[in-house]
Amino acid sequence: MTQLRDNTTNNTGKHLTLGERYKIEAYLEEGHSYREMGRRLG
Repeated sequence: MTQLRDNTTNNTGKHLTLGERYKIEAYLEEGHSYREMGRRLG
């Protein structure tokens, strides 16, 4: 049996840095939407 698709490639997602996590916490406390936080974080 042969495999048609290779599933060993890396995901292209991004891990958050500690600084980004603190920014998100501050944005939540200020009442920003998730869309706005995403726009600000890039």
